[in-house]
Amino acid sequence: CDWLRSMNPVRMDEKPILIDEEIRRCHSEGVEVPTREYNPLERGWFRDFALDAFRTNTFGPYINAWNSETQWLMGAGRPIYDPITGTLVACILIDYTMDGIDSLLADLTFNQIGTLHLVRNDEFGTIASSQDVDYSTAASALTVNNTVIGPGVTMEKYREIQSLFDFSRSDWTPEEAKERYASAVIKSEESSLIAYPVPSIPDEYDPYFRPDFFIICSVSRENNIFTIDELVQEEIDDQVTKLVVLILCLGLGGLVVIFLLIFAMATYLTRPLVYINETGEDILNTFAETAKSEKNVDTRSISTKCAPKTEVDTLVAAFGRMVANFSGGGTTRRQKIEDNEVLNSFDLQDHFRPLYESRSHVGFKFGYPVEKDGGT
Repeated sequence: CDWLRSMNPVRMDEKPILIDEEIRRCHSEGVEVPTREYNPLERGWFRDFALDAFRTNTFGPYINAWNSETQWLMGAGRPIYDPITGTLVACILIDYTMDGIDSLLADLTFNQIGTLHLVRNDEFGTIASSQDVDYSTAASALTVNNTVIGPGVTMEKYREIQSLFDFSRSDWTPEEAKERYASAVIKSEESSLIAYPVPSIPDEYDPYFRPDFFIICSVSRENNIFTIDELVQEEIDDQVTKLVVLILCLGLGGLVVIFLLIFAMATYLTRPLVYINETGEDILNTFAETAKSEKNVDTRSISTKCAPKTEVDTLVAAFGRMVANFSGGGTTRRQKIEDNEVLNSFDLQDHFRPLYESRSHVGFKFGYPVEKDGGT
């Protein structure tokens, strides 16, 4: 009864659960005593119940010591602490046979696609009931570690089941826990396992909730349900692949169409500006050349149809009016360039020759003073 010296879990005042007087009434370990001296404080279930003060606990399976025939029992109960003093008063224990559990599991056949097993949440994986185990001939409690129950139920896989969800967290929610167990499938080469805690997950957060058992369903991979599941999964994968390829093709095709539309619209909308540029070059080249030409400048007003009028249309119209006089299309026309050479003779030479020859005579009235050697 040394465990009675542990700190009281209700008062949390570092005082032991019971006083030394109660502890001294316990027998030493290994000593056989008559029934009339039976002390429940010496039982393991009483210790576990008292130390876990805020929840209902279970234990077993175990053999009924009061029955001459082999009878396996399960136990459930919880401690009673004085609400005022916090002193341990007693523990309530209810023993029940496993026949009801075995019958319940036997009725749940799942259309013969799998087997059910009720396994305690402890380090050994103690089997409470199983459709593959007959406890009537067992001499001791069976565990996952030393008993074959259903395909794929091994200690390694059971550890995975135990670690599916951590109820010791302070921030877990019932919805999160239920979703985790509902979606978890533990697969092996032989089977697939699904599990759910017992008792069921509460609808509201309970900091003291811990699963006492796991109900495990083992479905062999030889069952057709897995063939159907794999075929459905393959079909889904194929459809997803085809859908992705189709989306990529449509996306690339859409980009090409958008690019072509943008190019066509840009070409169409910039026609007025192209017209202005080409007309300006036409005017420059026509009036700069010296070759004979009858070419007229095109002054057609280019405008975009099925489009709203913009400043570009106004600019094109003004440009057309400005260059109309240079185009050969108005009243002013340009004369053709002709290259003609004509002999130009000077017929007054004889009349002006005497005047020319008399320019050095004294008294020449048209003479101009010439400055020579500083004089005139």
